This record gives sequence, structure tokens and C-alpha cells, in this order.
Amino acid sequence: MYKGIFDVYLCMTGLYFCIFDAYLCILRLYFCILDAYLCIPGMYFCTLYLYFCIPGLYQSML
Repeated sequence: MYKGIFDVYLCMTGLYFCIFDAYLCILRLYFCILDAYLCIPGMYFCTLYLYFCIPGLYQSML
């Protein structure tokens, strides 16, 4: 039970950082294209993170 809650907490924290990262990315894109290029790997890892996180969340709910 507690493990499930902890998983949800970790997932939400990760999601929050991903959204924040995306926000910073958009700001940096506005300022500089080169900077945006550095941003893309971060977005890729965020997507990957969510891809693994969401099934984990689902399993902890069961």
C-alpha cells in the first residue's frame, strides 16, 4: 500500500520536473536555437521516464 503511494509521489514529482523542463525549454527556444538543440535530449529522457512511470503507477493501483 505505502509503496504504491510512494510510486505515485515519485511519478508526480518526475512529471512536475518534466513540465518545468519543457517550460524552460520553450523559453530557451525563444532565446536561442542552439540552446534548444541541447534541450531535445532532456525532452527525450522525460518522455522515456513517463513511458516507464505510467505503467508503474497503474500497477501500484491494482
